[in-house]
Amino acid sequence: MKKRISRRDFLKLTSLGFGAASLAACERFIQLSPTPVYSLPIAETTKSAPETIAKDEKWWLKPQTYHIGEGSDEPGIVQMKITVLHDWTFWGQEYYGEYVSYENIRQRWEGIHQRGMRIEAVVSIVDIFFVEIGADDEIYPYSGISLEGKHIQYDDPPAFVGCTNQPGWQAYLVRKMKDAVDMGVDGITIDDYEGTSRWVSGTPSGMAGLEAGPGGCFCPACEEGFREYLRITYSEAGLQAFDIPDINTFRYSEYLLERDWTSKRLGEESLKYSGWDSEAEITAPLYEDYAHFQNQRILEVTRYLRDSIKAYARDGYGKEIAWSANMGEYTYATHKFFPLYDRSVGSIWYFGIPPRGTEGYYYRLDYAIYGAPRIREVSRDPVVVAAINEYHADNLLAIKNAEAYANRGAYIEQGYYLVESAYDEEAEASAFHTDVETKYKNNSFYLEHKALFDFEATTSMARAAVLYASSSIKNNLYNHTIAFNGICEILTDLHVQYDTIFVGDGISNEDTLSGDVLSHYELVFLPNTASLTDSQVEAILAYVNAGGTVAALGEVGIMNEEGIEVKRPELSALTRQRYSEYGNGQFYHLRVDVFQADSVFDEEIHDIASAYFQYYIENSDPSIASLLYLYDEEPINHLSEETARAIRQEISALIDNSISARIVQDTLSENICVQAYLKSESPQEIFVHLINYDYELQTDNVHDQSDIPVAIKLPDTFEVESINVMSPDFDGTHELDFTIEDRYAKFTVPLLHIWDVIVIE
Repeated sequence: MKKRISRRDFLKLTSLGFGAASLAACERFIQLSPTPVYSLPIAETTKSAPETIAKDEKWWLKPQTYHIGEGSDEPGIVQMKITVLHDWTFWGQEYYGEYVSYENIRQRWEGIHQRGMRIEAVVSIVDIFFVEIGADDEIYPYSGISLEGKHIQYDDPPAFVGCTNQPGWQAYLVRKMKDAVDMGVDGITIDDYEGTSRWVSGTPSGMAGLEAGPGGCFCPACEEGFREYLRITYSEAGLQAFDIPDINTFRYSEYLLERDWTSKRLGEESLKYSGWDSEAEITAPLYEDYAHFQNQRILEVTRYLRDSIKAYARDGYGKEIAWSANMGEYTYATHKFFPLYDRSVGSIWYFGIPPRGTEGYYYRLDYAIYGAPRIREVSRDPVVVAAINEYHADNLLAIKNAEAYANRGAYIEQGYYLVESAYDEEAEASAFHTDVETKYKNNSFYLEHKALFDFEATTSMARAAVLYASSSIKNNLYNHTIAFNGICEILTDLHVQYDTIFVGDGISNEDTLSGDVLSHYELVFLPNTASLTDSQVEAILAYVNAGGTVAALGEVGIMNEEGIEVKRPELSALTRQRYSEYGNGQFYHLRVDVFQADSVFDEEIHDIASAYFQYYIENSDPSIASLLYLYDEEPINHLSEETARAIRQEISALIDNSISARIVQDTLSENICVQAYLKSESPQEIFVHLINYDYELQTDNVHDQSDIPVAIKLPDTFEVESINVMSPDFDGTHELDFTIEDRYAKFTVPLLHIWDVIVIE
């Protein structure tokens, strides 16, 4: 029996959804070479028949509906108005028999295209699941090799594991992805996007258990690549200091074995690179260099694969294909991959369960990063999946569907869900099925009103923003993430329109924070941004000096991008007081000790946003309590409603003192989320999404809300001719009476079931 650990610790170890790579990769800024990693042969292929769907450029930026499935004849696919199918059967098809043969897949994809749908194929660049490869197989020599010289493999389920540094494995990947293009694929989603670098990132060795990975690959390609890295990085004297007399005969695996290292011990140390322990140290000699080499190489390989396949599709078929990553949550190690992909596809770690929990802000964060909608799967958190199955939560998923599309994202479902339990010996098949009628209703609404969801043609109306800082994720991951979640939840409860700003640290991603970026907002929140670059601190101080307002929650700027504590006298002086004036602007520093009505806070919690999220939002539904016990995790005490209200009032007063006018007046129930967009092209329109979170998990019941008063601030030149409400929950469009007062359009929405959209023209 495998040892059970707490659900929170599991999420930490797996870096929020199996999406981590080594922190060491980001110790230096990586400039990618425009040349291929290796010169690979062009595969002999047979081109397929022309498609019957339009070959739009960057079709993934336009409204689409998604489903994980295999073909157009799958029950419910046509009825649910699906426009894009994600097919997991393509990868490894030559090993799986007749049903997933090359010809069978081609025929299925042709049928999908004939029905006007697109196909995205999922390709792992690390493994082929449920396959045991013999020594006589073509790809056997491309296997990853452990420290002890054994082929790396998964045991449960079995899988072949290749090394992305092997020229032969790269050639195989390119050949297979070109096969997919020849068969008419419209996009490729890369699974296990970390490649061989995942073994130095604390990634478990398989989906079936929590054991640490092998700690690295030591195949001939990795050994030679690391030798070359050391030649470039160190002088001869520097190498001798590491007891390397001759770099030409050096083998890192032998070096470690001679010093009593094993795969198990190395893998356990690599868990420290998961990102949750900012004080972790790696003791294996040269391992930080080795991790950096692996992380640098996977970026080169990824760029080569992307450029090869996109060019092949463009030159051979005149089409643009989407190049996406099946990327979980965003540890620092994922940041270096952002420029290499068109968008992210995968589960979000946090699954907010109504009435309190939301996660629309993560879709908007992704849009800020990629400029493309995030495609979100149902969470793999075992407790979430258990809740969905236990309570047959069709309405919960309908709320989540609306949440995705209202926040510049998209939702993807499958006909059934496999519970990938992190704690049990075997995964359990669930009885949950996608509700075809609900999916049809929502997808029909979405596709019939594409102008509402063309986010390239709309802009945010926000006057406030929340900073998501790459360096703070690197050096203070947990605290920054929880505070970010918390302030976003508070602002959502207060119906404040806000943007999320992603800023790199100049190492893994460009440092883009500037006065021009901040000048779009009257108020900027810094949620436990303990680590900031010098230029970011300068930009923040200049923004405040020019008249802006900053609200810092918890620590701010006490470390630089390398995690080294630094002295910043001007910033430090501002954080010593709750409120300070600086130049023409204001600086607030809010700490949790203002609210001591509930003595439930962790000693590590230093800000009210984190307290709000961890003790008011997360796992707050009483129906979750029994499920937490199933996974050896006890429910925590939560904030009283009085304390939560006091926190909201504190932030609400700060907002009213900091921005000239709210875009949405706070006249609605806290269980209604509001998201507004301005269509700036003529004729101007305002789109306002209302989502009802007044939901009861145990009964899967949504409580309708009626006679909802709404007031929307109008741009100076906007003249209102009509206001209409539409929804997937009722037929037709209904015109609403309205008044204009102080440049606010005021009206009453008669009924909200799950999702209404108001169009102001």
